[in-house]
Amino acid sequence: EELDTVFEASVAWLFNAYRIDNDLGSYRGDLHFGLIGDPGRGKSTILSRLNEIAPKSEFRSGTGLSKIGLTAAAVQEEFAGTTEWTLSPGILPRANGGHCIIDEVDDVVDEKTKSMHDALEGDQMVKVDKAGITADLPTRTALLASGNPVHGR
Repeated sequence: EELDTVFEASVAWLFNAYRIDNDLGSYRGDLHFGLIGDPGRGKSTILSRLNEIAPKSEFRSGTGLSKIGLTAAAVQEEFAGTTEWTLSPGILPRANGGHCIIDEVDDVVDEKTKSMHDALEGDQMVKVDKAGITADLPTRTALLASGNPVHGR
């Protein structure tokens, strides 16, 4: 019965609603889904399969995931003999228009969850101001995160 609920939620997440824009305002249609359960219950396997099925998805482990890995990094690249700063989008902007999957989200520390919240709610944008580059990167994505209970069972 528990597994049926997980499968139903997974299908709803895969086929979530689209953004609605009308005279009354704009409404986020993306469904965010958290799968919390004891270690060894198959959460990572379910996430891997959903990553294979989803037409556009980005998959990462929360272990070692940085704020830059979530949002964006300023990197130096060489162009025609000169070095220029460019933006390298993190997992949330890369998943724009699709699905974002984070396994072991319980390993993501508090400062990073704030950047996830900012990117996934409201305007669904990552506001970047790094190395002289200012940009708004869209993050209209449906998030699926799995993790273990804080205090075990």
